[in-house]
Amino acid sequence: MADLVTSPQQVADNILRYSEDPGKLADLMAMTRAWYAIRHGNGWLFGPSKFVGYADMTVPRYLAADYSYEQHGRIDSAGTVMDGRITEGVIRKWARPIEPGHPQFDEVSRALAAFCAKFGKKPNNLARLALINDDIENEEDFDDDLVSLMVAIYGRLTPAQQGNFKRSIPK
Repeated sequence: MADLVTSPQQVADNILRYSEDPGKLADLMAMTRAWYAIRHGNGWLFGPSKFVGYADMTVPRYLAADYSYEQHGRIDSAGTVMDGRITEGVIRKWARPIEPGHPQFDEVSRALAAFCAKFGKKPNNLARLALINDDIENEEDFDDDLVSLMVAIYGRLTPAQQGNFKRSIPK
């Protein structure tokens, strides 16, 4: 059975292994919905959850697993489905999602697009990004307390005020 990662270091190690030969997995890039990133030098390295969420994953090991359309995932040599939904549940505790408005969102999403473009691919329109905790910088610039306050205030608005508020949010 494919063992799940047990530390953020294992996730980072898998991202490094993925980056050694991502071209062999390029056909899967456009289908990937969950990308995890670590800072590496002046740039970023990425890995999909289905790859980085299993202990000691390598490109050859990943490619050796057959894909099952019925089970929506690769099946390892022990017959276990390698499922991104399972890996995301494990990785989530060491990762911080970044969305529009996060101080690093533009930088990291551009880096992911450039990474995929090297292989003639684009990130999935539904792709999500997350940073592994050890590599988050400037997190103090993103104040979750402010978001909580805004939600509390929004909840006290009348339905008409909520509608006006939603229309005034820049897109």
